[in-house]
Amino acid sequence: GDGNKFPIPRTLNEEADSATRRCLMYSGPNNNPYLTIGPRNQVTMDAGGKMLWLDVYLESVGQCTWSTVNKVADELCERKVKIGSFSSTPQG
Repeated sequence: GDGNKFPIPRTLNEEADSATRRCLMYSGPNNNPYLTIGPRNQVTMDAGGKMLWLDVYLESVGQCTWSTVNKVADELCERKVKIGSFSSTPQG
């Protein structure tokens, strides 16, 4: 046997980093979602179902989580923190 067990558990920081990268992947320079082309060449408004609208997200989390997200977002905006993501793959 291989001895490896899947899935490999990830830390909270790894989960947050992964979620952030996935969100940024579908946003353009002005924080607008990239246009994506779906089946039959239809333009999709939500990156082919990969982006959730705010009201859908609100229904999926508790009040404590929503308050925490807003507090962190407000603090980052007040401090004018910029978040960057770098890729080391040949594709960029």
